[in-house]
Amino acid sequence: MVILCHAAWRRHVSVRCWRLLLVLLATLVPLAAAHAQANLRADSLTILKFKQQLKSLDLPDTARLRILREIALAYYDPKPEAGLPYAKEAVAVARRVGNGALEARMLIAVCTMAHNIGDEATAIHHARQLMKLGLRLPESDRWTAGEGYRMLGGVEAKQGDYAAARRYYGQAADWALRYPSPRNRVPGASEAWAAMILLDHYYTQLEGGDRADSVLQGVERYGRQAVGYYQRNPDQQLYALAHVYQTLGAAMAARGRLDSAVTYYERAILRQQKIEETASEAATRVMLARVRLQQGQAAEALRQAQRVVALHAETGEPNHEAYVVLADALAATGRHAEAYRLSRRANAVADSIALATEATEVAKHRARLETYAQQSRIRDLTQQRLLQQEQARRQQQRIWALAAVLAAVVLGLGTAVVLYRRLRAQRALLATQNVELATQRDALTQARATQDRLYALIAHDLRSPVVAFTGLADLLNRYVTRNDTERLAGLGGRIRQAAQNLSELLDNLLNWAVSQRGELTPQPRPIRATELLTEIAALYQNVALAADISLTTDIVDPTLFVHADPDMTRTILRNLAGNALKATPNGGSVSLRAERDARGGVRLQIRDSGAGLSESALEQLNQATPQLRVAGRDSGAGLGLLLSRSFAEVQGGSLVLGAAPAGGTDATLTLPLAA
Repeated sequence: MVILCHAAWRRHVSVRCWRLLLVLLATLVPLAAAHAQANLRADSLTILKFKQQLKSLDLPDTARLRILREIALAYYDPKPEAGLPYAKEAVAVARRVGNGALEARMLIAVCTMAHNIGDEATAIHHARQLMKLGLRLPESDRWTAGEGYRMLGGVEAKQGDYAAARRYYGQAADWALRYPSPRNRVPGASEAWAAMILLDHYYTQLEGGDRADSVLQGVERYGRQAVGYYQRNPDQQLYALAHVYQTLGAAMAARGRLDSAVTYYERAILRQQKIEETASEAATRVMLARVRLQQGQAAEALRQAQRVVALHAETGEPNHEAYVVLADALAATGRHAEAYRLSRRANAVADSIALATEATEVAKHRARLETYAQQSRIRDLTQQRLLQQEQARRQQQRIWALAAVLAAVVLGLGTAVVLYRRLRAQRALLATQNVELATQRDALTQARATQDRLYALIAHDLRSPVVAFTGLADLLNRYVTRNDTERLAGLGGRIRQAAQNLSELLDNLLNWAVSQRGELTPQPRPIRATELLTEIAALYQNVALAADISLTTDIVDPTLFVHADPDMTRTILRNLAGNALKATPNGGSVSLRAERDARGGVRLQIRDSGAGLSESALEQLNQATPQLRVAGRDSGAGLGLLLSRSFAEVQGGSLVLGAAPAGGTDATLTLPLAA
C-alpha cells in the first residue's frame, strides 16, 4: 500500500512538474518573442531610414551603393526575398561606378539569397555573371569567381544532379587554392577552405538521402581535413568549425556510430553558441535529439527538444520539426498525452506554415492582379493622352498655318536684305581678288626677273669650268705632243680641281632646285659644333696645303651643340669654306671658329685673309633678296651663297657676310643652340 501511494505521489508530482514546465514555457516564450520582435522593430527602423535616404534625387552613386548594400545585408538571413531586389540594384550601381570588387561581392549575395528562396534561375544567371567578372578583376579579388562555381554546385546539388555538382565544386576548390580570399591567405587556410567546399558537396548528397560509403567517406575525409586546420586556429573561423562538426555528426549518425555523432553535435553547439548562430544551433540540437532517441536516452532527447522550442521562440519563427522531436521524446518517456498534444501542435504549425505559404502565393497573385489593373489604367490614360495630343496637334497646325503666312512676308523682306548683303560682299570679294591678282602679278614678274638672273648666273658659273676644261685639254695635247711628262703629270691635280668645282656647282644647282620646289625639309638634331668644323677642315686641308694656305679651327667651347639638319649645315659650311679658299691668296690663312651667341644661339664663323669686299658689295649680298652676282667678284658670290642663306633660314638661323678686322671677309652662320 505504501509503495502504491508512493508511486501515485510520484506520478502526481511528475504531472505537476510537467504542468509547471508548460506554464514556464508559456510565460518565457512570449517574453522571448517580444524581445525578438523588439529587435526586429529596431532593425526595421534602420532599414526604413535607409529606404528614406534612397528616395533622395541628388544622392551620389557611391552613397546609394553603400545604402543598398546595408539594406541587402540586413535582409540577408531573415528575409532574403525582401533583400534580393536591393542586392540586384546594388550590383547595377556598382557596375555603373566601375567598382568591380563590390559588384562581385553583391553578386555573391544575390546568388545566395536567390538560392535560399528557391529562385534557381536567378541564382544560375548571376553566378555565371560572377564567374565572368571574377576573371577580369585583379588577382586580389579573383577569388570571387570561385564563389560562382560554388554557387552553381549548390544549385545542381539541390536539383539532384550530383555529377554536375561534383564538377562545379571541384572547380571551386581548385580556384580557392589558386586565388585564396583575404581571410584565407594565412598558411593552411586555403587548403581548409577547399576541403570545406568539397565537404559541402558530399553533405548535400547526405542530406538528399544518399548513404553510400563513398559519400560518407568523403564527408569524413574532408571534414577531418578542415577540422585539423580550424582546431589550430579556433578564433579565425568558428562558424566554419561549427559547420564541419555538424556535418561530421550527420555522417557518424548515418553510419550508426551514435556516440561519435553526439560528440560532434555537442562540439558544433558550443561553437554556434559562441557566435550566436541561433538557427544553426536549433538545427543541430534537433539532430542531437534524434540521435539521443536512437540511443534510448529519452530524457536527454526531451531536454534538447525543449531547448530547440525555446530557441525558435527567441527568433519568433515556429518550427514543425522541433515540435515533432519534442513529441517523440515525450512519447519515449511515457508521456503520451503530452506527446499527443504536441503532435497536434506540430500539425498546427505545419498547417500555419502551409497557410503562410498559401497566403504568400495569394499575395503574389493579388500583386499580379493589381499590376494588371495598373497596366490597364495606364493604357486608358495613354489613350486619353494620345487623344489630347491629337487635338493639340491640330490646333498647332492651325497656328503654324498662320505663322507660315507671316513667315512668308518676313522671309521676303529677309531675302531682299540677304541679297543686298551678298551683293555688297561679292563686290568686296571682287575688289580683294583684284588686289591679290595684282600682288600675284608683281610676284610673278619678280620671279621671272629672279629666274633670268639665275639663268645668267648658271651660264656664267658653268662657263668657267668648261673654259678651264678646254684650256686643260689644249695643255694636255701640247704636253703630249712635246712629250713633256713632268708638266703632263702636274695636269692631274688641276683637272681634279676643275672637276671638283664643277661637281660643287652641280650639287648647288640640284639643292637649289629641290629647295625651290619645297621638297627639301630639314631634319634637325643635336650636332656637336666641334665635329662640324673639324670635318670641314679635314675636307679642305689638302686644297689648302696645295695653295699654301693655313686652315685652322678655333673652338671656344668644345661642348657646344647646334640643333640643325646635318646635311644642310655641311652644305652651307662647304660653300663658305670653298669661297674663303678661293678668295685667299697663296700664303694666306682661313680660320673656322665656333662660339656661343649673345642671343642664345651658336655662331659658326669662317674668316679669310683675302682682299675682302667693299661696303656696297656687302650691302648687296646681305639684302633679303641679294644680287646674284657682285661686280668685281667672279667666284664665291653666286648661287652657293643664295643656297646657303636659304638653308640657314629654313633651319631658323641666319647667314651674314662682313668685313674682317685685318682685311678679308667674315662669313657668320648662326644656328639654334641644342637644349
